[in-house]
Amino acid sequence: MVERVHRYLDEHWPAHLEVTRAFVRQPSISADGTGMAEMAALVRDKIVALGGEAEIVPTALHPVVWGRIDAGKPRTLLYYGMYDVQPVLGEDWLVDPFGGEIRDLPGLGECLVNRGIMNQKGPLIGFFNALEAIRAVGDELPVNVVFMIEGEEEMQSRNLPAFVRENRDRLQADAAFFSMYNQGADGKVVSYLGVKGILFFDLIARGGDWGGPAGGRSIHGSNAVWIGSPAWRLVHALATLITPDQKHILVDGFYDDVASISSHDEALLAKLAPTFNAREELAENEVWRFKYELDGVALLKKYLYQPTLNINGSAAGIPPRGRRPWFRSRHGRRSTSAWCRIRSRSGCSNWCANTSTGTASTTSKFASKTPTSGPRRRSTIRR
Repeated sequence: MVERVHRYLDEHWPAHLEVTRAFVRQPSISADGTGMAEMAALVRDKIVALGGEAEIVPTALHPVVWGRIDAGKPRTLLYYGMYDVQPVLGEDWLVDPFGGEIRDLPGLGECLVNRGIMNQKGPLIGFFNALEAIRAVGDELPVNVVFMIEGEEEMQSRNLPAFVRENRDRLQADAAFFSMYNQGADGKVVSYLGVKGILFFDLIARGGDWGGPAGGRSIHGSNAVWIGSPAWRLVHALATLITPDQKHILVDGFYDDVASISSHDEALLAKLAPTFNAREELAENEVWRFKYELDGVALLKKYLYQPTLNINGSAAGIPPRGRRPWFRSRHGRRSTSAWCRIRSRSGCSNWCANTSTGTASTTSKFASKTPTSGPRRRSTIRR
């Protein structure tokens, strides 16, 4: 079957390319809702066209597309996917980010350039194309397929846990699959065997009896000459969380519960290191150097096993119209969104407590920590 399917895909490459271009051209920005309903309908229709049943299931925000292809087989595969993408506002694009254009890029050749082609609508339509190819050559699917395709992955899957709880019976499967592009230009395929836990939280500084504007209002930045700024207080507090070279987290107890590297993993690292190309990794991310003067197994251990604490974004005052929030000449409150990624033996929750406690001890009475909303926090911890 595999040979026939591959041959069909090669023969119908131009048609499948056009199907892919049409699929990714549909905007689906979960942050502001652009095109989300249309994209959910498009995903549903793809499943139905493959001979399955599909339903757009509402949630508190963006719906989940549930579907099933019953091939009459004893085993079932749960396909998890996402149809939402990140915003494009404030970014520099070579082309219309939803134009589905093909460009010849240096060192890569002809490329389809579009928001979501890598993450994650390209792999999603690729899976649909593969299923279509199996049907076209007259073969049966080897398993039944259940689809759970959400529209809030880029928003930390806030409503997915509730959907899973309410639809557990319809999601029964023997295995789960999430498609993504794992093969590099050199032909090497990367297979992920696990992920770190991730926890999002917000740190907020407000004015009060320590100084700074209180009462929930902002004042003009010219007042900074004689009134304290919550923004500056939080900047200094954030600087206490990590060393200047960003190599070590300074929060008390941050590393206490980090899982050790097993002998099995050590053996895998020894096999992986000779295939790892540090220069390609730097080039792909368009950076000049790593934080560490390491290579091989030592560098891979940092990436794969070491916990980290990162600032996602920071906001104060009124953001410029049409741009992402950043610093502005306004006195008021200052907030920072952050996350930590950990390989923990017992879970992520204690890291949020330790981090917020460490920050609060520096910022005294003017900072508070706010874990993200319940569903968002639970989904990121368990993923």
